[in-house]
Formats: sequence, C-alpha cells, structure tokens
Amino acid sequence: MKKTRRRVALWNGSGMDNIGDQAIDRITRRELARRLPGAEFETFTPWPGRYCQNRLRIDQAGVWSGQGAFSAIVVGGGALLVGPPFRDPSSQFFLLGPAPALFKDDCPVLWNGVCSDSQHRALSSPRWREFMVEACMRVSYRAVRNERTRRFLKDCGVGGTIAVIPDICAAASRKGVARRQARRPTIAIAAGRPVFPQRFVSGIAGMAAENMGLCDTSLLDIRRYDEGRAFSDQRYAAQLGRSFAGLAAGADLVVAAFGEMYGDDLACDRLAHELRAPCRRLWDGEMDDVLDFFAGVDVVLGSRLHACILALSAGTPFVMVDPYYCPETRTSKMKEFAVQCGFERFYFTLTDVLEGHADIQRAVEDARALGRQQIGAVRERLTAEVDEHFDRLARMVP
Repeated sequence: MKKTRRRVALWNGSGMDNIGDQAIDRITRRELARRLPGAEFETFTPWPGRYCQNRLRIDQAGVWSGQGAFSAIVVGGGALLVGPPFRDPSSQFFLLGPAPALFKDDCPVLWNGVCSDSQHRALSSPRWREFMVEACMRVSYRAVRNERTRRFLKDCGVGGTIAVIPDICAAASRKGVARRQARRPTIAIAAGRPVFPQRFVSGIAGMAAENMGLCDTSLLDIRRYDEGRAFSDQRYAAQLGRSFAGLAAGADLVVAAFGEMYGDDLACDRLAHELRAPCRRLWDGEMDDVLDFFAGVDVVLGSRLHACILALSAGTPFVMVDPYYCPETRTSKMKEFAVQCGFERFYFTLTDVLEGHADIQRAVEDARALGRQQIGAVRERLTAEVDEHFDRLARMVP
C-alpha cells in the first residue's frame, strides 16, 4: 500500500477500558499534532474494545495489520515490554512480532516511553536475550519510562542510546495549578484491586487464544488466568477500610474508582460502604473530567500509577499505595515514579499498608503540607522533559 500523506500508527493498550492507556493515546495524538500539522493518526491494539477497534497483529513472516500504510509507528507508552517469556502471546506484537528481524515495514519504529515493569526473566535465557536485542535493533528511537527499564535492556545486551523520560501523562494538563479554598480538606482514595477480576482474564484469555497461531511458542510461558478466584472484595475492602478509617477524623473522604478494567469498581464500591463515603466512577468521563476531579480535592491516595500521575498533572499532592512491587527486581513502576518525583517518602507498598507498617495518616498530612506550589514545580519539571521527548519523537517522523 502506497503512503500518500504523513500518517502515524499508534500501537498501545488503549482498546481496553483503562483511563491511563487511553490518556496515553490522547496525549500522544495531541502533542504530535502540535508538532506535525496535518498529520493523521490511527491507533492499533492487540486487545480491541470500545475506544479502539483496530486489531494489532503481526504474522510469522513479519507482516502487520497496517503494513506499508504509515510514515511511522509509535509504540506505547506504558508497560508493554512484558516478555520474553510472554504470558500473553499478544504482547509479542509490541516487540515486532514472533521474529523481529523479519519485520517487513520499512517505516521508523519509535518508542513513546515504554517500560518493562517487573520483567526480569529474559536475562536467564540466551534465546530470550537475543529476542530483546533483535527487537530493539529495529527501533529508531528508544524512550523508556524509567531507569529500571533502561538497566534491564542494557543487561539483555541492547546497545545504543536509551532515553529515560517521565510517563507522558505528566503533561496531561496544560492548566495552571488551582488553589483550594475549602475549610475542610477532601481526600480522594483511588483504591486499586490487586487481583484481576474474572471478567478481565476471560477476555484476555480469549484474545490470547486467537493470537496463539501467530506467535513463537518458545517465547511463551502460558499460566492459568484464574488464580484470583479466591480473592474476596469484601475482605479486601474491610482491610483497606481499617487502614484508612482514621483519615475521616480530619477530612472528607471520597472513594474514586479509577477504572473498571482491573476490577477497581468492585473494590471501591465496597470500600465506600466500609468508609461511609461517596464513590465516584472516574472512567465515565473524559480525561479532562478526571483532571478536574483531582484538581478539586486536597490529596489523592492512589494505588494506580496513572491516578497518581494525573493527580500530579492536576497539581494535587498524592500518596502512593503500591500493589505492583516486585521482590525480584526490588522496584515497580510506581516506585520508579516516586523516585522520579523525589517523593519516596509518600510511597508505600500495599502489603505494608494492610499489615499496619505504614503511617498513612501522617503521609497524607505531610503531602498536604507540601503544598500545591511544590507539586507544581515537580509537574513543570516533568512536563518540560515530556515536551523535549515529543520534540525528538516528532523529528523522527518522515
């Protein structure tokens, strides 16, 4: 197919109902459109849904579903480097398919702040390390979301420059930082369900089965998708309720369900009941609605990465409760973000919170005392880095 105009393909996870993934897609379109007037954008994902219906697929000959139609491919951002070994064969597509060296499209492939999350097993296999190197060799511009991902890729043997940038959602809001005048503070608790609900894993498993025939099975480690069946939302909400109940003495509480894809609606409905607080479902609106909500509270207590990032972008202090911490790598995407912000003192693992080893009330008080001016300074620093990234990214689009 002949390319007749500047068209950019966006590969990401935004097909699923996830505020963070959809914000990444929207911000990428907005920022590249500012720099590439007249460019057209089309999103592809291995997991199509209401937001995006274009299925990303790459066959074993290296031909993908938009072959030859685009001036550039922009991958990410987010936690897309989740193999090898891959639990979900669909994830191979973000690394240019089962045989990256055979990838046929000759347009530039550009990374938009991808990350490896807790991936570490690739280092244990020469075949898996070779796969990572082959995939990265085909990428013209490599921008990753945190230092841990850069180290992982270097340890795999990836050469050349790997830029470390903040998550692009730090630049979500272009508004000034609002000032709160309320006499009594409001704390938004954006609690995350730490175990995937069955409705999610069933959908992912179905799409994985559809893509199995396109993948290299030597790169897979297929495990059961139903290990969370014994999880109790009621018990989890009761544990969180005990951990957060003391906050109500000095503030109004609102439970904010950041999304439904991972089952946060299930956990948050019950947590709101435990705390006798209202529950706000944030995924019903647009990204600006989420930013306005976060700008209208005094502190966000969040256990989803993008709840914390969008709180920062809205100019609101936040405390992180991390369900992602990986003992093997001794870090996580939330911890890496805390380090980028210089907010390690506002970071706790979910285990520490549930076991009573974290002084959440003190952390919330300290975060509020930090003030919106200091939050704004961090936001401006990260936004400037995101702007520099998009300047570089746009220059790579023919």
